[in-house]
Amino acid sequence: MVRLSIAWLLSVTVPLAIRGVLARDARTARDLFNVDFSTDDNGGCAYAGENEIDTELEEIYQILNIGTVLVDEWDHADEAKRLLTAFFGTPNDAQRAQLTSNYEEVMDFLRNGRLFNGEKPYLFCNSNWLTRQRVADTVLDANGQRIFTNPPQNTQALTIRELQRRDGTAGYTYWWTSRMNAYLALPGSSPRTYCDRDARNKGVTTEPIALGRPYIPFTSITICPNGFENRWRRRNSAAVNPVRASAVTARSQSIGSLYPTAMTLFHELFHLVLGNTNTFVDPNTLYEEYGVAGMLGLSADQALRNPESMALVAVAYDITSHEGQVGQDFVEFHTGYATRG
Repeated sequence: MVRLSIAWLLSVTVPLAIRGVLARDARTARDLFNVDFSTDDNGGCAYAGENEIDTELEEIYQILNIGTVLVDEWDHADEAKRLLTAFFGTPNDAQRAQLTSNYEEVMDFLRNGRLFNGEKPYLFCNSNWLTRQRVADTVLDANGQRIFTNPPQNTQALTIRELQRRDGTAGYTYWWTSRMNAYLALPGSSPRTYCDRDARNKGVTTEPIALGRPYIPFTSITICPNGFENRWRRRNSAAVNPVRASAVTARSQSIGSLYPTAMTLFHELFHLVLGNTNTFVDPNTLYEEYGVAGMLGLSADQALRNPESMALVAVAYDITSHEGQVGQDFVEFHTGYATRG
């Protein structure tokens, strides 16, 4: 059986013009994932678009590479040191090396792929690949056939209620997926799937914890439709309007307002590749920090477990590197807002 750790993403994206990618370092979505671009049913990604997701993956790879440059420039670029100090609490040598390793591990996945439980991870573009099961519903096996408790007569079918009692999962809702002929047992009793129950939900990464039969372990990323909101915003194509650091106000341009559309998938890739147990500030409560103010208050060790922190500083330094200098000043985001000088 499988119980799933869940990664929640609440970031906001806004639109930008499309900028093409001329050469690829990342593999395509079909190479990396089990994904269906022919339909929007059962978590299909037809509406999202194969070319668009392929472009997102390449953009993520390039931003990850900028993340490694950010760490490399700690010793000789003041703007790099200010950004890392703000969001990673003055990281020491070992912590900076860990940040580089985290970036490189996700880059390796995008470049070479990886099998999880012997197969490619699944990529879904909605949570409609799950069907809620009632406690009176019959349990199905890996072939989609009913499971009976009295073979060979096969007159008494195993129910979800009996499965909950047997496995001590009475507080869980069981969801069936016909894509894998498998169940997900998720905490709580919500009648709605992840993407439907909260408009703030952008994406979720699931990884299995073996409990026994009839669950089939699989790993997946689900990007909700609003994770592709205001499509398509590309990296480095925003008009950045910096102010002096001393003049930062709540109306100043936040780094969050400049996130690329790829930010949702970017965030979830940290959960996928590094594992959910390594990518929560508090893995016991599944706590993550998404707000800029909260991220500015994290320690280095906490930020290294917070995907949004790792993604944010890479995106911020990508913009800093792209915008270039005016005099001696760069566009920077160590305050959480676009500043210069």
